Order: sequence, then C-alpha cells, then structure tokens
Amino acid sequence: MAAWPPCIWPRTSSTAAGWRSRSDLATARLTVAASTRLVANVLLQYNALKLDLGANLRIGYTFRPGSDLFLVFNERRATLPGFGHRASEPGW
Repeated sequence: MAAWPPCIWPRTSSTAAGWRSRSDLATARLTVAASTRLVANVLLQYNALKLDLGANLRIGYTFRPGSDLFLVFNERRATLPGFGHRASEPGW
C-alpha cells in the first residue's frame, strides 16, 4: 500500500540580514508489502536549489517476530553536469 500523501512539493522562503532565500524540495514516497514479512519502501527527493536527485530504497524482512533484517540503498545524483557534491558538503 502507498503512504499518504505520496507526493509533496513544499516551498520554503526565508529572509535574513536583507537576503531572501527560497528552496523547493519535491518528495515522493512509496511503500509496497509483498507479504506481512517482506516490505519495500522508496523515497525520492528532488532539490531544485541544488539541482540534485536523491533516492532511498529500504527492503525489510521479518524472519521472526521482533527480528528484522533491512537492506538499504542510498543514492544522490546531480541533475546537471558540474553541479553536485562540493568539498564543503557532507556526502549524504
């Protein structure tokens, strides 16, 4: 089943010391359950300010009640050449 709301596009504006800033971050989520023991979650985010796309995939398997195993994949890509991770930014 899909999480609600599956897609959001919030806009954040701020003003500090006379400077105005606006940030757009689009987020999409999807949860799929193959059974009561196997679940996959996907999160996609697009940052319009940094022009990058991030993806998170998590697969969870419950092999015994209270004992779960998770496989997680994270990826972040610049959508335009020359834009992306900078030396001063964390790599997550």
